[in-house]
Amino acid sequence: MIKKSYEIEKELEKHFASFSKESRFNHSKSVAQMACYLNEIHNLGLDEEKIRLCGLLHDYAKAFPLEIQEKYLIEQVNEGIIKANLEELKKAPLIWHGFICPTLIHEKFQIVDKEIDDAIFYHTTGKPAMSDLTKIIFLSDYIEPTRTFEEAAVVREIAYKSLDDAVESCLEKTIDHLKQTNQFIYPLTLETYNYYKNRRK
Repeated sequence: MIKKSYEIEKELEKHFASFSKESRFNHSKSVAQMACYLNEIHNLGLDEEKIRLCGLLHDYAKAFPLEIQEKYLIEQVNEGIIKANLEELKKAPLIWHGFICPTLIHEKFQIVDKEIDDAIFYHTTGKPAMSDLTKIIFLSDYIEPTRTFEEAAVVREIAYKSLDDAVESCLEKTIDHLKQTNQFIYPLTLETYNYYKNRRK
């Protein structure tokens, strides 16, 4: 039996507070709300409780310091839980938390659900042909209301009209930012962008 979102919310609040990451908890609640809103306005018919769980849990691992995230990352790659190139992953620390998170919530909350796993695992990179649940968590992480930068506002307006167009725009802006700041672009992010950019051809 999967725990209900209201059952884990207090636990998550304590978890983030223990690392002085209260703002990350507020962000997670806002992601859950935005994803539920996208589900509603696009008539996706997804289970709202599952959406809330994804939103609340997606950044669970981000509370940990990077050295702890890296420890989990190396363990999960070596055990075959994460099937990815470790050297490439090491160049992209901002995505580690998404990749390691599903296994951690299996252990902590006994929440084992393939759809939830995918939505959390890919919420930073996206992936080609995302499910609707993965798509709205990916977008909500970027556009929820506490994201006040200009690019988020642009993608938010697009997301109210077309999820796929918003995914393309979100990835384009993310890649542009990584290029401008001379950061490594994880190959899956590029693959996902090309998929959504070329989907109408």
